[in-house]
Amino acid sequence: MPCSKAQNINSDIKITSGLPHPSGHLICTDYLTIIKWLSVKSNFESCFGTSGSTSIGRPPSSKHHGFQLMAFEVNKKSQNFLNLCASRIRDQWQTYKKKYMAAKKFEKLTGAGITEEDESKGIKSMNEKLESMCPCYVEMDVLFGHKPNVTPIASYDSQEKDSFNGDDVDVLLDKENSPLDSPHNLDPFLNNDDNLVPEENLKDEAKSKSTMHSTQKCNQALMTNLNDKSGSRKRPMDMFSPMYANLLESRQKARETSENAHLEWDWERWIEEKASNMEKQWFEEVKLQKQMEFEEKKHAKKYEFEKEKWNQECELKEKQYQMDLTIAALSSSRPIAELERILKIINKR
Repeated sequence: MPCSKAQNINSDIKITSGLPHPSGHLICTDYLTIIKWLSVKSNFESCFGTSGSTSIGRPPSSKHHGFQLMAFEVNKKSQNFLNLCASRIRDQWQTYKKKYMAAKKFEKLTGAGITEEDESKGIKSMNEKLESMCPCYVEMDVLFGHKPNVTPIASYDSQEKDSFNGDDVDVLLDKENSPLDSPHNLDPFLNNDDNLVPEENLKDEAKSKSTMHSTQKCNQALMTNLNDKSGSRKRPMDMFSPMYANLLESRQKARETSENAHLEWDWERWIEEKASNMEKQWFEEVKLQKQMEFEEKKHAKKYEFEKEKWNQECELKEKQYQMDLTIAALSSSRPIAELERILKIINKR
């Protein structure tokens, strides 16, 4: 079983409330937990690579072990009582990174903006649009927006002097502060199975050094090329510093405020829809009641007309019958002159 090793390594971490869901889906708070956990340099290196030099007295940890630690952190802080293993959390990470890459690609599209469909869903800004495409997009972008395959290196071609002048980049990050210093790093946006690249695969040492130097320069510059809405220059930030943790907390508070505003907006819209539905229901009830009263009056008048017609027909038949009796009696005992006189009297009536 892929989860047996992860359960044996740290079996003291248990969820004591609720039933665990081993394959549950992650929510926004779970993604934020992962991003905060990765903001610690040692955690980042345990999942996506180290500097290439082995620490004395400590064996090198594998990528699988890093994802085990990530799974334990998510299980411990999840609100959905998750019980994920290393392979499961890695699959969740692969799915999440695809959402982030799609949102990043959409952000860079020319003419990307808010549509009428987005406004009908309550999305009023570009940040909310990106957030709907990828939960915790801002925090994820601060952590990984500098990656070469997120901001393509092809945009930094032979026009290096124009791309990396003082207008675009204020200060490049130091080598010691960047988790991307070494070519042996594991890119979190690539599906690599090995942490290290063997030296014997580098055929030309001089070419390798020049490639490494250009890659480091691009990575350092891309760390500072974060998008700013106001268009002003932005000072680069070390994502493993306490300032970055404070930024994540402030972003979380801003997100909670935005979510509360969305909830209030949804509640008001629900109240309006409910009032509209109640008014529509009341109108339908009044309409049905009026229609029933009309039908009732219509049937009552029809009944009275039919009754009066039937009474008149009965009276006519009764008179006809009496007249026939009178004619029969007169024809048998009286002369014709007397019969004619009686008929005239009847006709006058």
